[in-house]
Amino acid sequence: MIDNNIESILASLRNMLPADILLVGMGNSLKADDGIGPEICSQLKETIPDNVIDTGTVPENYIQVIIKKAPKAILFIDAIDFGAPPGTINIFDSCQLSAVGITTHTLSPRLLSNMITQSIPAKIYFIGIQPKSMTIGHPMSQEVKSAKKELVVLFKHMFSLNNTV
Repeated sequence: MIDNNIESILASLRNMLPADILLVGMGNSLKADDGIGPEICSQLKETIPDNVIDTGTVPENYIQVIIKKAPKAILFIDAIDFGAPPGTINIFDSCQLSAVGITTHTLSPRLLSNMITQSIPAKIYFIGIQPKSMTIGHPMSQEVKSAKKELVVLFKHMFSLNNTV
């Protein structure tokens, strides 16, 4: 289930050229729902290869790659525990995540954002999918699989609209 806030932010991004938007997946595919970011990137890689980066569990290793692409907007996609029902999709900025969400990454979202925006003036958002389980060796939950399907369709639609502008 997509929060209305996401749709309004994505609607504002639809006016950008595809090259201006970068999707960055984060997470560990071995830890059930934590693999949502890499899974979404995998499904979008053939459709929009220049707009997708899978950073796995170390987004800090990709900061220079992101800066070099110089997007106007960056959407990090990750499993984030924000206390909602599993599979709920919401969007946050880095300040909100410091107070609300829990991610499995060493580098805080705020620090990651600051390191990027010191070099490029990008709008940075974190699309969080509420996990059900992040247990090593377990499969992704049905709720998060449904959220993944929704987001893949939404991003494909968003980028196909941008390509026709």
